[in-house]
Amino acid sequence: MAELFADFVTPYHLDDRDVAPLNMEGHRDTSYELKLPSDADASQGHRAILAFTLHATDPDDLHLQVSVGWRGHMHTVWDYTINSNVLHTVHQLIPAEILKAGTDNFANVHLASGDGHVRVENVVLWYHRTGQK
Repeated sequence: MAELFADFVTPYHLDDRDVAPLNMEGHRDTSYELKLPSDADASQGHRAILAFTLHATDPDDLHLQVSVGWRGHMHTVWDYTINSNVLHTVHQLIPAEILKAGTDNFANVHLASGDGHVRVENVVLWYHRTGQK
């Protein structure tokens, strides 16, 4: 009998502690590879949650966009402007069918505009998977 479980993945290749803070003067994009196993249930009705720690320093209209999906099928899931120093965890609901089981999914972070620096760390993707009892 197959059952549905909650499980998670973290970035595959990237040690997110080594990612430079995003800033408008240089490093504006970063990508986190999230390998979703083949037993992940990304079908209709089974949403996922993307969690990450956000640390902004001296932001002034710092506009951040997060997209999730697999190559060629990215969807913006978070679009936010930061105006104060923050250090907190974001939990963003990922709609059903945006992720693809058994392939490399990505969380892309893009700094679109503004001043200051922001660091994105501790990226985790929570998802459903099927299992045997």
